[in-house]
Amino acid sequence: MEESNVPTCRHELVATMHVKVQKLFLIHATS
Repeated sequence: MEESNVPTCRHELVATMHVKVQKLFLIHATS
């Protein structure tokens, strides 16, 4: 088990979630 992979995977997940939230926020702001 490589512990170094955990923070990277978690960071990617957070980044993806942040993009989804930004897109949702943008849709709500424009409508």
